Amino acid sequence: MIRVPGFRFVACELRRAILLLLALPAMAFGATGEAVFVRGDVRLIQADGSQHALAVGESIQAGQSVQAGADGYAHLRFPDGGFVGVRPGARFLLEAYATDPAAPGGLRVRYRLDNGSLRAITGQTVEQNKNRFRLNTPVAAVGVRGTDYVVQAGEDFTRASVNRGAIVMAPLGEGCDAAALGACETAAARTLTAGGAGSYLEYRAGTAAPEVKKSVPSGVTPSAPDEPAANSTKRADSSAGTVDTTVAATASRVGVVASVLPPLPGVEPPAAPPLEVVWGRWTSIAVATPTVVEQLAKGYGPAFASPVFGLLVRDAATDIPRQGVVGFNLAGSEAYVRNGDNLTAMAVRDATLTVDFGARKFDTRIGVTGPDLNSQLSASGKFDWQGTMIADANRSTMAVVGALAGPAARDAGYLFEKPLNAGSVLYGATTWRR
Repeated sequence: MIRVPGFRFVACELRRAILLLLALPAMAFGATGEAVFVRGDVRLIQADGSQHALAVGESIQAGQSVQAGADGYAHLRFPDGGFVGVRPGARFLLEAYATDPAAPGGLRVRYRLDNGSLRAITGQTVEQNKNRFRLNTPVAAVGVRGTDYVVQAGEDFTRASVNRGAIVMAPLGEGCDAAALGACETAAARTLTAGGAGSYLEYRAGTAAPEVKKSVPSGVTPSAPDEPAANSTKRADSSAGTVDTTVAATASRVGVVASVLPPLPGVEPPAAPPLEVVWGRWTSIAVATPTVVEQLAKGYGPAFASPVFGLLVRDAATDIPRQGVVGFNLAGSEAYVRNGDNLTAMAVRDATLTVDFGARKFDTRIGVTGPDLNSQLSASGKFDWQGTMIADANRSTMAVVGALAGPAARDAGYLFEKPLNAGSVLYGATTWRR
């Protein structure tokens, strides 16, 4: 087992997390999809037409539909990390979802968007088997090339833009069967990749093929509350592009919404998406929120643990930049001095985090103050291709383990620890965004 002084890789020691998971409602981690966020009027419609209000934690099975009202948003998570954000006025049908490649025909994922707009991010299974995924609209089929994309549909049109990766759109009909999987490789198929300077694909019934369109300056489709931030086409250190400034810093991060589809009427500006790295307290140590159990229920996965905190990550940083030096801003922090069973709250101040993507190194400094403590701490270390951060004990005055996460490694978080006098130990947690 890999050990860092005072910390554990939770992937290697999951007993604590498993016990906490057992305390959650049984349906919180459904075998298919799970509703991890619901706001406004959202209905879950069964195959027989019966329906009820969708609740957070409810499972979404193949054959069921999600209908969002004029003020409704729903976020669905799938076991392989896939994400679907159903936006106001949209009707989404999970036509098929089976992810066991070992079974005969066992890998099948097919979505259908009857109307409205949704955001989709492919999960690990689809990333590895793109020819077994399909999204259909009334008039077109959308296949993926490992993708984060937005689709808007009506009875006679389909539009799609790409935040990351690429999509293939083709008209349904001859050579493109709605019951099939994968991208339709017909003469009328068109591909769109990310970074197209505001481009989107549009297909209208009766035309020969989808066409590449350009967005108007004001035509930005807002993301739903708490959706993962789309990749920014701006410089990494730009402060522009804040999605929403009305949400508390501990529950949001800066991110440019790259979706360029013409907006649906009557959609209110959404809240900013949450951080991809969070912490929670073990309930046996500190019962105040947020607890590890609560963060797990929101769809975060365990990464590291200290005796006081658990660090959790929603999405791994799969597209870490290869160059650039970036300063992160502190989004949230908490620290305690623990002596036996007693916890004394501390304040974190003057915190900095600098990441050198080219050298795969990080440097951080924090000040911690409280009763009988006024300490300046620092740590330097490296991170790997998955964004795992570990401080070098020879160049640090505190132990640090953490993670970079989210698109282009836009978020970070770490746990820190420092032994003090008379057997007491300082434990802390921080989250960051850039």
